[in-house]
Formats: sequence, structure tokens, C-alpha cells
Amino acid sequence: MNDKPVFIVSAPRSGSTLLRLILDAHPRLAVPPPDWLFDLVYPYLYSYGDLHESANLLALAEDVLATPTVGKWPVKLAPDFERLLASLQARQERGTLWIPTLAALGDRLRAVADMKLTVGADHRVLVQTQVPVAGATFVVARPDAPVRVNGELPKGVRSEHGETTFWADLPAGDSVITVE
Repeated sequence: MNDKPVFIVSAPRSGSTLLRLILDAHPRLAVPPPDWLFDLVYPYLYSYGDLHESANLLALAEDVLATPTVGKWPVKLAPDFERLLASLQARQERGTLWIPTLAALGDRLRAVADMKLTVGADHRVLVQTQVPVAGATFVVARPDAPVRVNGELPKGVRSEHGETTFWADLPAGDSVITVE
């Protein structure tokens, strides 16, 4: 049995509570309430500085593990955690790894959660965003569905399991997705 924790991060109203309840129903899993850790940490991220710096990320991890709730969990930083962070930082500098800061992840989740989609009867979807969203991902419940974003082919398309998944960089403002 693997005793290492798994963290699932999601935007509000994205189905994470349902996923948590489904997973929590399994007798060998324990899933805590979903949002308190993000809400607890996010407002104070600025005080940790650049989280690409190993020392700053380590300080954040230690503080999260010291919170009253997490402190009760059988979770400890591995003795070689600093070495792992240094290795990840070196890979990031070489361009072989991208590590988003928690702040960047929060901003991304907020931008995706704030997207407004209006489905028209003409197989078109109007997507309204407040800020640009790079790599916005959509799923059409139909295999090999021809899709266009603002009249252009999306950045990437994949069809499997009876669905078409596509992604595109959306500018701030209105974008039109057409599914033929």
C-alpha cells in the first residue's frame, strides 16, 4: 500500500466535491474537505517571495505541514526534500520542467473558473474571458468532432474514448468555438 498523499487541485464549481465524495466512499481512502488549504495559504503567498527559489518553497511546505490540521496527518518532508527541490529547479532552468507557483496556479484556476460559456443552437459556443487563458481545454462528447476556435484550428486536438479534446490559447474578451 502506498501511504504517500495525492493532492488534487481544481477550480470552484468544477466537480471536485463530487470527486472527493466518490473517492472518500472507498474504504482505503481518506479525503479531507476540499478547499480550506488553498484558502488558508493563498493570501499569504506574497510573503514567501519567489517560489521558484528552493528555500522559499521549502519554507512554504514547512508552514503548510505545521498548520493544525495538516500537522495531525502522518506527513513529513523527506530528508532529501531540499535536494529534490534543487534538482527540479535545475531541470526548470534547462527548460525540461515547468513548476508553476501556487500563486500562478491560483490565478490560472480563477481565470478558468471565471470563463463564461454561452452555447448557441448553431453549434457555436461563445467563450468570454476577463484575461487571456493559455491552453484552455475543452471536451466534446463526440469522436473526431471538427472544431474551430475563432475560425482557426485549435492548438491541439485529440480524439479517444468517444470524445474529442482540444485546447487553444484564448485572448481576453470574446472567442467563438465552432463544433461542426
